[in-house]
Amino acid sequence: MELSPVGLLLVLILCSYSGHTAAWQENPKAVLVLDRDQTQFYTGESVTLRCSIEGQDTSGWKFVWQRDGRYNYPQQGWSDKNEYITLDVSDGVEYKCHGVNDKEYSEWSKRVKLQVSALPTPTVTIEPESSVYVGERVTLKCEIQSESDWTYKWFKGSNSDHLSQPDTSTLSITAAAKSDESHYWCQGEMRGRAVSSLMSGHVYLFVKELPLATLTVEPQSPVFTGETVTLKCVIESLSGWTYKWYKESSRTPVSEGNTFNIRGAAESHKGQYWCQGERRDRPTSSQPSRRITLDVKAPKPKLTLSPDHQLLTGDSVTLRCELGVSSGLVFYWYRHTQTSDPVAQTDGNSYSISSVKVSDGGQYWCRAGRGDPVFYTQYSDAAEIKFIGVSPKASVIIHSNWTQIFTSEPLSLSCGVQGNSTGWRLRWFTGRGGESKCPTDWRSETGSSCSISSASPSDSGVYWCQSESGEQSNPVKITVHKGDVILESPVHPVTEGYPLTLRCRYRYQPSNFSAVFYKDGTLLQTSTTGEMTIPAVSKSHEGLYKCSNPERGLSPESRLIVRDAGSSKSMVAMGVVIRLLVAFALVISLVLLYRSQRAKGSASVMPNPGPQQSNSHSSTSQKRVLGGVVAGTGDVVYAEIELKETDKKKKAKRGAAMSDPLYSLLKPVKSPVSDSDRSSDVTYAKVKPKKHKKQDSAGPSDVTYADVEIKMKQLGSRVNQPQEHLYSAVKPGCSSKE
Repeated sequence: MELSPVGLLLVLILCSYSGHTAAWQENPKAVLVLDRDQTQFYTGESVTLRCSIEGQDTSGWKFVWQRDGRYNYPQQGWSDKNEYITLDVSDGVEYKCHGVNDKEYSEWSKRVKLQVSALPTPTVTIEPESSVYVGERVTLKCEIQSESDWTYKWFKGSNSDHLSQPDTSTLSITAAAKSDESHYWCQGEMRGRAVSSLMSGHVYLFVKELPLATLTVEPQSPVFTGETVTLKCVIESLSGWTYKWYKESSRTPVSEGNTFNIRGAAESHKGQYWCQGERRDRPTSSQPSRRITLDVKAPKPKLTLSPDHQLLTGDSVTLRCELGVSSGLVFYWYRHTQTSDPVAQTDGNSYSISSVKVSDGGQYWCRAGRGDPVFYTQYSDAAEIKFIGVSPKASVIIHSNWTQIFTSEPLSLSCGVQGNSTGWRLRWFTGRGGESKCPTDWRSETGSSCSISSASPSDSGVYWCQSESGEQSNPVKITVHKGDVILESPVHPVTEGYPLTLRCRYRYQPSNFSAVFYKDGTLLQTSTTGEMTIPAVSKSHEGLYKCSNPERGLSPESRLIVRDAGSSKSMVAMGVVIRLLVAFALVISLVLLYRSQRAKGSASVMPNPGPQQSNSHSSTSQKRVLGGVVAGTGDVVYAEIELKETDKKKKAKRGAAMSDPLYSLLKPVKSPVSDSDRSSDVTYAKVKPKKHKKQDSAGPSDVTYADVEIKMKQLGSRVNQPQEHLYSAVKPGCSSKE
């Protein structure tokens, strides 16, 4: 239906009236709220805005948001949701909103302006500021200049994972260690919001070792009962230290001061000692010193002899003073009495006599001393050097005292010569061949001694000493073994009735020290200690010995030679009787020999005295012949003979040569030599020839030797003695021709 102009006017009037009525009513108000009651935000933080209608439920309403006066969300139309989430807030931006429903529009909300700040950077501080010492407390703090509520994470070194520490601004290290030395930094996280601060700068924690306390002790442990012990504690860095001394694990000081003296050490002083420094300033303490163990021993040494059997003159012997202590000690050696002046003083605990004389025999003691004033140990028990006879004129001395050595060990040999050693040289038959001087790779100290610092198997062989005139010592066989086991056995023959110990020696110590000993290839005995002792050797013990170890193998063989004790004892116990018997026999022999030679003219007879005889024809100007050897004993006996002419009709004058004495093995008279030369138990006497009635115009001065066979009886029982060859030198004086 088409409206008439009047109807249209009516509608317009009604609409106008209706509009005036709406203007009289207020529109509802929109309210913009944030999900948090704040307007302070940080860069990168997200925020949720909510639009509500004051006094009404938001159901049925649609919303729109403006940002800085421009429609921002949604870009077109209206949103059914009353939330607006912005993921990138900006500083100073204003937001507002309003809503609409089927009936009406709401008014615009008030503007909300967001304050956005840059993310904060924490600051790390460390206390103490300078380097810290091991054991000190360290505190690190992380601070963020913000009113927000922050938690903190701590990082160390190059590790991107944070430390498992409480999320507090303080990181505490109760006792710093070297492992704590590193870079440290932190980061803050806002509590309840997904906001993390920037990383702080790095700080470096320097951890220094505490100054070291150095402990010294004088003398070194073990010490002797009654000795004074001085312990000193020194800290070289810093100053203002006080020192405290502790024993064992106790933290109660036993003394204070940098020096701790223990006077009159006793058993109760045994234990571990250490010291530590303390001071008022940092560092307040030092590192503890090392712990030293103080051991207190009874100060009585043990004296031993090597070899421990009776000796021949010319043998070498070593005395050892065993204490179990060596540091700073001087050893004193006494003979005959403890109150006498020491016969020797050594820095080491051994005293060697390379060629013993009879005058070296007797009882010996040792003691040691150290310190200033000197603290002396007790005297050892006595050890006695005894002799069973006189050694040959020369002998090979092995300074290791054993005939077997390992390869690469040093070997030193020398000729032990009674009297003048000039002209004596070492000789040998080895893998190197026989030589008259030391090999090129040996070091020759004198003509009669050689040594090598590292022996080889080619140095094995038979060695002996030989004089320029051809005299020879007894040979000695030496074995240089490249294996791991050798047998320690005596160099020289052992006398019947005396103890003997054989030992297995190893290049490398085995875990099992047991050894099996063999004699002439037959198992003799097994020893758990690696030693075999024969309480009293006899002739039946002679033979080839060797030993073996289950881990190290078998040693080479060594020959054991047993010296007949009967011969030596009879020479010592019946010396005077024997000498008289010898003298009586030789008087008869020499008189007959002299007369026989006079009858034959000036011819000389020289029966072979054996491999050690001297060439007495080498000098006609020799005034005396000091001969007289009893083979097998080494005893030399001289006697006096008067030779009278049987023809009393004529007496001829003789020259000066007729007054020269003749020497032989006869009854003892007073010795013509000094006491110092009696080391070989030698008795001397002179043979004085009487002038004949008839002068021999061509009396020779040749020396004649005779070989006399003597048999002797031992008192009390008959003993089969070996035949002994006595040599006599007789110088003819005048002819028996008329």
